Amino acid sequence: MIEKAENSQCYLKYAVKYILARIGSLLNEGNRYQKDLYYGQLFNQVTLNSEWLCDKSFAPGRMAVDYCYLYTMYHALNVVEPTNILDVGLGQTSRMFSQYAKWKNSNGGAKVNHIIVEHDPDWINFFMKQYGSDYDIYQIPLLINVPFQISDKIIVKEANIYDGFDKWLLTKEKFDFVSIDGPFGNKKYSRPQMMELLYQDRLKDDFVIMVDDVQRKGEQNTIRLFIDELNKRKNGNYYINIYNGTKKHCIITTGKYKFLTTL
Repeated sequence: MIEKAENSQCYLKYAVKYILARIGSLLNEGNRYQKDLYYGQLFNQVTLNSEWLCDKSFAPGRMAVDYCYLYTMYHALNVVEPTNILDVGLGQTSRMFSQYAKWKNSNGGAKVNHIIVEHDPDWINFFMKQYGSDYDIYQIPLLINVPFQISDKIIVKEANIYDGFDKWLLTKEKFDFVSIDGPFGNKKYSRPQMMELLYQDRLKDDFVIMVDDVQRKGEQNTIRLFIDELNKRKNGNYYINIYNGTKKHCIITTGKYKFLTTL
Protein backbone atom coordinates (compact mmCIF):
# COMPACT_ATOMS: atom_id res chain seq x y z
CA MET A 1 0.00 0.00 0.00
CA ILE A 2 2.79 2.40 0.89
CA GLU A 3 4.52 1.70 -2.43
CA LYS A 4 1.28 2.32 -4.34
CA ALA A 5 0.72 5.59 -2.49
CA GLU A 6 4.24 6.76 -3.26
CA ASN A 7 3.77 5.87 -6.94
CA SER A 8 0.50 7.77 -7.00
CA GLN A 9 2.16 10.83 -5.45
CA CYS A 10 5.00 10.70 -7.99
CA TYR A 11 2.49 10.45 -10.82
CA LEU A 12 0.45 13.32 -9.41
CA LYS A 13 3.55 15.52 -9.10
CA TYR A 14 4.53 14.70 -12.69
CA ALA A 15 0.99 15.41 -13.93
CA VAL A 16 0.83 18.75 -12.12
CA LYS A 17 4.26 19.72 -13.43
CA TYR A 18 3.24 18.80 -16.99
CA ILE A 19 -0.05 20.71 -16.75
CA LEU A 20 1.66 23.84 -15.38
CA ALA A 21 4.30 23.68 -18.12
CA ARG A 22 1.57 23.28 -20.73
CA ILE A 23 -0.38 26.24 -19.33
CA GLY A 24 2.81 28.33 -19.41
CA SER A 25 3.45 27.33 -23.00
CA LEU A 26 -0.11 28.23 -24.04
CA LEU A 27 0.13 31.60 -22.27
CA ASN A 28 3.42 32.36 -24.03
CA GLU A 29 1.89 31.42 -27.35
CA GLY A 30 -1.10 33.62 -26.64
CA ASN A 31 1.19 36.52 -25.75
CA ARG A 32 3.06 36.10 -29.02
CA TYR A 33 -0.13 36.24 -31.05
CA GLN A 34 -1.33 39.24 -29.06
CA LYS A 35 1.90 41.01 -29.93
CA ASP A 36 1.49 40.21 -33.61
CA LEU A 37 -2.11 41.43 -33.52
CA TYR A 38 -0.79 44.68 -32.03
CA TYR A 39 1.88 44.98 -34.73
CA GLY A 40 -0.69 44.15 -37.40
CA GLN A 41 -2.84 47.07 -36.26
CA LEU A 42 0.22 49.30 -36.00
CA PHE A 43 1.37 48.27 -39.49
CA ASN A 44 -2.05 49.06 -40.96
CA GLN A 45 -2.03 52.48 -39.29
CA VAL A 46 1.43 53.57 -40.43
CA THR A 47 0.91 52.35 -43.99
CA LEU A 48 -2.62 53.75 -44.35
CA ASN A 49 -1.58 56.74 -46.47
CA SER A 50 1.65 55.28 -47.82
CA GLU A 51 2.72 56.71 -51.17
CA TRP A 52 4.29 53.51 -52.36
CA LEU A 53 2.79 50.57 -50.44
CA CYS A 54 -0.55 50.22 -52.22
CA ASP A 55 -1.09 46.46 -52.04
CA LYS A 56 -1.28 45.57 -48.35
CA SER A 57 -2.78 42.09 -48.78
CA PHE A 58 0.11 40.37 -47.02
CA ALA A 59 -0.08 36.84 -45.65
CA PRO A 60 2.31 36.91 -42.67
CA GLY A 61 2.97 34.19 -40.13
CA ARG A 62 4.03 30.55 -39.96
CA MET A 63 7.00 30.09 -42.33
CA ALA A 64 6.59 33.66 -43.62
CA VAL A 65 7.71 36.76 -41.72
CA ASP A 66 5.20 38.17 -39.23
CA TYR A 67 3.62 41.62 -38.96
CA CYS A 68 6.33 42.71 -36.55
CA TYR A 69 8.95 42.06 -39.25
CA LEU A 70 6.90 43.89 -41.90
CA TYR A 71 6.45 46.87 -39.56
CA THR A 72 10.20 47.13 -38.92
CA MET A 73 10.98 46.64 -42.60
CA TYR A 74 8.54 49.36 -43.73
CA HIS A 75 10.12 51.89 -41.37
CA ALA A 76 13.62 50.87 -42.47
CA LEU A 77 12.80 51.30 -46.16
CA ASN A 78 11.48 54.81 -45.59
CA VAL A 79 14.51 55.79 -43.52
CA VAL A 80 17.32 54.14 -45.49
CA GLU A 81 15.87 54.61 -49.00
CA PRO A 82 18.10 51.77 -50.24
CA THR A 83 19.21 51.45 -53.84
CA ASN A 84 20.55 47.88 -53.80
CA ILE A 85 18.46 45.28 -51.96
CA LEU A 86 19.26 41.60 -51.35
CA ASP A 87 16.19 39.57 -50.43
CA VAL A 88 17.15 36.04 -49.32
CA GLY A 89 14.04 33.84 -49.33
CA LEU A 90 11.16 34.60 -51.69
CA GLY A 91 7.98 35.61 -49.87
CA GLN A 92 6.14 38.48 -48.19
CA THR A 93 9.28 40.60 -47.94
CA SER A 94 9.65 40.30 -51.72
CA ARG A 95 6.20 41.81 -52.22
CA MET A 96 7.03 44.84 -50.09
CA PHE A 97 10.49 45.37 -51.57
CA SER A 98 9.04 45.10 -55.07
CA GLN A 99 6.46 47.83 -54.47
CA TYR A 100 9.11 50.09 -52.99
CA ALA A 101 11.49 49.55 -55.93
CA LYS A 102 8.80 50.09 -58.58
CA TRP A 103 7.64 53.29 -56.94
CA LYS A 104 11.17 54.65 -56.61
CA ASN A 105 12.07 53.72 -60.20
CA SER A 106 8.95 55.38 -61.60
CA ASN A 107 9.55 58.65 -59.72
CA GLY A 108 13.09 59.47 -60.84
CA GLY A 109 16.19 59.57 -58.69
CA ALA A 110 18.67 56.75 -58.17
CA LYS A 111 17.66 53.40 -59.67
CA VAL A 112 16.67 50.76 -57.13
CA ASN A 113 17.72 47.14 -57.66
CA HIS A 114 15.86 44.39 -55.82
CA ILE A 115 17.20 40.87 -56.28
CA ILE A 116 15.81 37.72 -54.69
CA VAL A 117 17.54 34.45 -53.88
CA GLU A 118 15.35 31.34 -53.71
CA HIS A 119 16.10 27.62 -54.08
CA ASP A 120 12.66 26.06 -54.59
CA PRO A 121 11.36 26.11 -58.21
CA ASP A 122 7.88 24.97 -57.14
CA TRP A 123 7.57 27.85 -54.68
CA ILE A 124 8.84 30.29 -57.33
CA ASN A 125 6.20 29.10 -59.84
CA PHE A 126 3.42 29.24 -57.24
CA PHE A 127 4.47 32.71 -56.08
CA MET A 128 4.61 34.10 -59.62
CA LYS A 129 1.17 32.72 -60.45
CA GLN A 130 -0.19 34.44 -57.35
CA TYR A 131 1.63 37.76 -57.58
CA GLY A 132 2.94 38.12 -61.12
CA SER A 133 6.26 37.49 -62.82
CA ASP A 134 7.83 40.93 -62.44
CA TYR A 135 10.46 39.79 -59.93
CA ASP A 136 14.23 39.46 -60.34
CA ILE A 137 14.65 35.96 -58.88
CA TYR A 138 17.86 33.96 -58.84
CA GLN A 139 17.14 30.28 -58.34
CA ILE A 140 20.19 28.83 -56.58
CA PRO A 141 20.19 25.11 -55.64
CA LEU A 142 20.19 24.29 -51.94
CA LEU A 143 22.66 21.81 -50.47
CA ILE A 144 21.22 20.06 -47.41
CA ASN A 145 23.24 19.18 -44.29
CA VAL A 146 26.69 19.61 -45.83
CA PRO A 147 29.94 20.73 -44.13
CA PHE A 148 30.55 24.48 -44.26
CA GLN A 149 33.42 26.60 -42.99
CA ILE A 150 31.68 29.48 -41.31
CA SER A 151 34.87 31.08 -39.93
CA ASP A 152 38.62 30.52 -39.66
CA LYS A 153 38.10 28.40 -36.56
CA ILE A 154 34.68 26.81 -37.08
CA ILE A 155 33.59 24.19 -39.59
CA VAL A 156 29.91 23.36 -39.35
CA LYS A 157 29.26 19.66 -39.87
CA GLU A 158 25.70 20.10 -41.14
CA ALA A 159 24.51 23.28 -42.84
CA ASN A 160 21.91 24.18 -45.44
CA ILE A 161 23.65 26.40 -47.98
CA TYR A 162 23.03 27.87 -51.42
CA ASP A 163 25.36 26.18 -53.89
CA GLY A 164 27.96 28.69 -55.12
CA PHE A 165 26.44 31.62 -53.22
CA ASP A 166 29.85 33.14 -52.43
CA LYS A 167 30.86 33.30 -56.10
CA TRP A 168 27.42 34.57 -57.12
CA LEU A 169 27.64 37.28 -54.47
CA LEU A 170 30.92 38.57 -55.92
CA THR A 171 29.16 39.36 -59.20
CA LYS A 172 26.78 41.79 -57.44
CA GLU A 173 27.18 45.39 -56.33
CA LYS A 174 27.36 46.19 -52.64
CA PHE A 175 24.07 46.16 -50.75
CA ASP A 176 22.58 48.72 -48.39
CA PHE A 177 19.57 46.61 -47.35
CA VAL A 178 19.61 42.84 -46.77
CA SER A 179 16.68 40.72 -45.60
CA ILE A 180 17.40 37.10 -44.64
CA ASP A 181 14.52 34.65 -44.31
CA GLY A 182 16.07 31.60 -45.95
CA PRO A 183 17.06 28.90 -46.24
CA PHE A 184 15.39 26.84 -43.51
CA GLY A 185 17.56 26.40 -40.45
CA ASN A 186 19.88 23.98 -38.69
CA LYS A 187 20.27 23.33 -34.97
CA LYS A 188 23.88 24.52 -34.63
CA TYR A 189 24.34 27.33 -37.20
CA SER A 190 21.49 28.53 -39.41
CA ARG A 191 21.89 30.67 -42.52
CA PRO A 192 25.67 30.75 -42.15
CA GLN A 193 26.19 32.27 -45.59
CA MET A 194 25.22 35.68 -44.23
CA MET A 195 28.89 35.73 -43.18
CA GLU A 196 29.80 36.00 -46.88
CA LEU A 197 28.41 39.53 -46.89
CA LEU A 198 31.43 40.46 -44.77
CA TYR A 199 33.98 38.03 -46.21
CA GLN A 200 33.19 39.11 -49.77
CA ASP A 201 32.86 42.80 -48.79
CA ARG A 202 29.34 43.07 -50.23
CA LEU A 203 27.96 45.71 -47.84
CA LYS A 204 27.99 49.45 -48.40
CA ASP A 205 29.49 51.73 -45.75
CA ASP A 206 26.00 52.26 -44.30
CA PHE A 207 23.53 49.39 -44.30
CA VAL A 208 20.64 47.58 -42.64
CA ILE A 209 20.39 43.81 -42.24
CA MET A 210 17.25 42.04 -41.02
CA VAL A 211 17.21 38.35 -40.05
CA ASP A 212 14.07 36.37 -39.25
CA ASP A 213 13.60 33.44 -36.84
CA VAL A 214 16.20 34.54 -34.29
CA GLN A 215 14.27 32.83 -31.49
CA ARG A 216 16.11 29.71 -32.71
CA LYS A 217 19.56 28.74 -31.48
CA GLY A 218 20.94 28.22 -34.98
CA GLU A 219 20.24 31.82 -36.05
CA GLN A 220 21.46 33.16 -32.70
CA ASN A 221 24.81 31.37 -33.06
CA THR A 222 25.33 32.66 -36.59
CA ILE A 223 24.48 36.22 -35.59
CA ARG A 224 27.01 36.07 -32.73
CA LEU A 225 29.72 35.14 -35.24
CA PHE A 226 28.53 37.86 -37.60
CA ILE A 227 28.71 40.47 -34.82
CA ASP A 228 32.22 39.31 -33.83
CA GLU A 229 33.39 39.75 -37.42
CA LEU A 230 31.55 43.06 -37.76
CA ASN A 231 33.35 44.32 -34.65
CA LYS A 232 36.69 43.74 -36.38
CA ARG A 233 35.60 45.63 -39.47
CA LYS A 234 33.44 48.43 -38.07
CA ASN A 235 35.22 49.03 -34.74
CA GLY A 236 31.94 48.85 -32.83
CA ASN A 237 30.15 51.35 -35.08
CA TYR A 238 26.99 49.29 -35.43
CA TYR A 239 23.75 48.76 -33.55
CA ILE A 240 21.58 45.69 -33.04
CA ASN A 241 18.18 44.91 -31.58
CA ILE A 242 15.72 42.02 -31.48
CA TYR A 243 11.98 42.59 -31.95
CA ASN A 244 9.28 40.18 -30.78
CA GLY A 245 6.09 39.18 -32.58
CA THR A 246 4.89 35.64 -33.14
CA LYS A 247 8.57 35.06 -33.88
CA LYS A 248 11.69 37.13 -33.25
CA HIS A 249 13.72 39.05 -35.78
CA CYS A 250 16.99 40.89 -35.56
CA ILE A 251 18.00 44.21 -37.10
CA ILE A 252 21.65 45.22 -37.48
CA THR A 253 22.56 48.72 -38.66
CA THR A 254 25.51 51.03 -38.91
CA GLY A 255 25.50 54.16 -36.78
CA LYS A 256 23.70 56.27 -39.37
CA TYR A 257 20.51 54.25 -38.91
CA LYS A 258 20.83 53.38 -35.21
CA PHE A 259 17.36 54.73 -34.35
CA LEU A 260 15.89 51.79 -36.29
CA THR A 261 16.91 49.69 -33.29
CA THR A 262 14.55 51.67 -31.03
CA LEU A 263 11.20 51.35 -32.84
